Amino acid sequence: MYCSKCGKELQDGQKFCANCGAPAEGSASAPPPPPSSGATPPPPPPPPPPAGSYPPPSGGSSNAHTLDVVLKIFSGICAALFALSALGFLGNAIRMLGYFSFWTFLHVLLALLGGVAAVWMALVLVVLILKRRPETNDALVACLCAGAAVRLVLNILLTLINLVYGYFHFSFSFLWYAVVAGVVFLILYLMGEAPFLGKTGDEIKISVLEGLSMLLSNDTPAPGPRQDAPRQDAGPSSYYQPGPSGAQSGGQERQSYSYGYQDAPASGGGSYTYQAGPLKTDRSLVAYILLSIVTCGIYGYYFLYSMARDVNIACEGDGQKTPGLLPFILLSFITCGFYALYWYYCLANRLAANAPRYGLSFQENGTTILLWYLIGLLLCGIGPYVAMHFLIKNTNAICDAYNRRGH
Repeated sequence: MYCSKCGKELQDGQKFCANCGAPAEGSASAPPPPPSSGATPPPPPPPPPPAGSYPPPSGGSSNAHTLDVVLKIFSGICAALFALSALGFLGNAIRMLGYFSFWTFLHVLLALLGGVAAVWMALVLVVLILKRRPETNDALVACLCAGAAVRLVLNILLTLINLVYGYFHFSFSFLWYAVVAGVVFLILYLMGEAPFLGKTGDEIKISVLEGLSMLLSNDTPAPGPRQDAPRQDAGPSSYYQPGPSGAQSGGQERQSYSYGYQDAPASGGGSYTYQAGPLKTDRSLVAYILLSIVTCGIYGYYFLYSMARDVNIACEGDGQKTPGLLPFILLSFITCGFYALYWYYCLANRLAANAPRYGLSFQENGTTILLWYLIGLLLCGIGPYVAMHFLIKNTNAICDAYNRRGH
């Protein structure tokens, strides 16, 4: 059998072409005939995109990526601090439940509302980490400013209640909320995505509402701006490859204009997807452990989210989909952690099944990961870390092979 996309010979039982990654289904039993000397020359390359749609320079893209990472780390740390603050408000409310008076009731109510404000800030920062796009910046910063405003109002009300008891005390804790919103705005400004600037009041209102609609939708984009365009059948390579006879007008290779567009998989529905930058290939177990400790576990969830996202991109077309972070958290909570083991098991099996598609071979599959997670716990608890090491290693290898193919 021969690949229907690139013409490379396939071995018996081979599911994917090792050259182009196309599924073996529908492949021809004979190699495609070489083009004759009088064959119609290939069509000219598509015209370049209109002005203003070229990818950004590599230097600016790298700087924006660095600032994006800084923004996510800062947001993760602050989200953890706000979560701890919410627990503190809840503890204060519970401690005051033993006192029965109208003013005590108001103190308890304000403490609970303060906890809600802290939870609100933590959730907005988590959403910023997971679903931020340039179109949602206005909505996210507006939500952070709203949290700071609520905190200020609660502090004023608490001060008025304290005046009833004959003493004055005003808390400036709302400044921490305002500082977080200000730092997020500053980083976005340095990235060239400053919210609100140059917009009228009505435009800001529309932008915030549209951003909230995007954030509440289930569509979670891959990192970087993405857009769809009509498919251009450019073949398995970005260069025109002459047939065996070598007959080509002018005898020169012509490079197609891609401008950051990447081929969709053979079964991907015929579309090109624009993706800024390659998939991440430098994940490490040490960074995963240290940053998870620093951010009280929040980075660990972001790590799994980005891993699932990149695997879905690199393994697209295999008929599977790795669930995202929200199903992982909810179903793991409902099943007391058993779904998390199943999630790791399916991810490892998917990586092993797609390895031949990129000319790779992984020895670790879902069973290996489960054994390390369950039996490895007896080895002073290091088993889960060994299992995560295998998942990280195989994901990096798949993403690296995907990038080397020029996607």
